[in-house]
Amino acid sequence: MRCFLAGLLFLLLGVNGLGAQIEVGAVAPEIPKTKWLNTKKLLSLKNLRGRVVVLVFWNAVDTASMLDDTPFVHWWKPLAEQGAVFVALSEDPAEVITPLLEAKGIPLAIATSSKAGQLYAIGEESMVFIVAWDGRIVWRGSPLSDDIRSAVDEQVKLAHDLGKTWDPRPMHYAHWDKFVKACLDDNLSKAAKALEKLMKHKDEDIASHALGMYILMLMRVDDRVEYAKKISQQGRAHEAILLLEESAKTYKGFETADELKVEIEIIKSTKKSILGWDKKRVQALEKAFKGNRAGALKALIALQPKVVGSKLEELIEGEIAYVKSMGVIVKEK
Repeated sequence: MRCFLAGLLFLLLGVNGLGAQIEVGAVAPEIPKTKWLNTKKLLSLKNLRGRVVVLVFWNAVDTASMLDDTPFVHWWKPLAEQGAVFVALSEDPAEVITPLLEAKGIPLAIATSSKAGQLYAIGEESMVFIVAWDGRIVWRGSPLSDDIRSAVDEQVKLAHDLGKTWDPRPMHYAHWDKFVKACLDDNLSKAAKALEKLMKHKDEDIASHALGMYILMLMRVDDRVEYAKKISQQGRAHEAILLLEESAKTYKGFETADELKVEIEIIKSTKKSILGWDKKRVQALEKAFKGNRAGALKALIALQPKVVGSKLEELIEGEIAYVKSMGVIVKEK
């Protein structure tokens, strides 16, 4: 089901095939273990949680130019003194990077022979990611962008304004980590328990922020439920059930989960004929998203005469065109 939902987002959002590009709002992937220069510690985003982290991806050529007299050289140090952590990452080995750092006299922590660029889908150009104190990416762009300094400055001030979250106590750190993970996993029950513990520590800043995240989580799930109800009326019954089942898991342990199960049973009982057709449509799309475009096309075309006159007719016609547009179709063996 998750494969289908991911594929559905691909279809709806028109994502291209450039790889898993990391966007603003996503949780920053961890930095793979490698050799470091200018730091005695093995840096990791987990250990830096609560700090603003600026990840700068460079190759040897860019490192040489970036360490020359550019605006970056002048503003990174003041912001580092205020609490931002600047981490450079390069695919080049230490023997290539070390002479450049020594020649320019800049003590920037840098990971050499790093594979992090693959996780962040970095191409040939240098790229900067600003990771907020809660581990999420809040900005991405060129190291030479005019906006990067103000973006880092804004995040540093925000982290300071949040008080204890800037340098979280061990108890807060543990509960906050559990809360964030529960939110990312769409586990409302665990998020509620972690939130309750955060509220008991009487830290108004972190409690207020966590409460806001919890409310946004509720709103996101409610939006998903409303969307499921909407597409159910459009004939996409099986797809709606998948979304409602996902939402019921999120609400596990709450009364809402039982209400969603009732919604699912209503769809199953009132849309029996179209439910089977839509299930085959979903299965066909799953084949397409897994690379079996020939199988997907064959299944969708077989469905066409069955759905004539139904709400699925136009939808399947459009999906056949979409699968054809995905590329060269190899016949099934």
